[in-house]
Amino acid sequence: MHYKDLTAFAKPDTRHTVAYFLQFHDQHLNFAFKLSGRLEDLYIPPNKASFAKGNKLYEHTCFEIFLAKVDGSYVEWNFSPSSAWSQYSFQSYRERQGQADISQPPKFDIRKVGDELIILGKLNPVGFSLVGVSAVIEDENGLLTYWAVKHGKDKPDFHDAKSFLKLSSIK
Repeated sequence: MHYKDLTAFAKPDTRHTVAYFLQFHDQHLNFAFKLSGRLEDLYIPPNKASFAKGNKLYEHTCFEIFLAKVDGSYVEWNFSPSSAWSQYSFQSYRERQGQADISQPPKFDIRKVGDELIILGKLNPVGFSLVGVSAVIEDENGLLTYWAVKHGKDKPDFHDAKSFLKLSSIK
């Protein structure tokens, strides 16, 4: 896998890196996040191995995928190292429709190898044209850093479609 780095907003965290991998294959979007560095300096929610639906995962360390349509509607997926996940639907910029009815939970796996935490997963992007990739990383003191492909405003905004990638550009 060839990972690409995410960029920390404002004050860069030089002790850690967050990278992502995207691949479109067999009508699925395969994704991976890799958090590297001194993991003991971070708050990593403990893995409960239950893969249950969670809420407000973005308040702690979590990894996010946004899938957007041409009409401006989009879906936000959050994946926690605890194995919890959540999904939110939006009809337009930050106008939430609530959590979508999901017949099957997303498929993802969590691995910790040395000073790396890796989350691997697969989503069905049918009908979507853009993808956003981001992460929230919490340190041991509760300080949050925000990571994305690019940041466009004076504060972190993962919902800003200007930072999304075209799905058609992902091989």
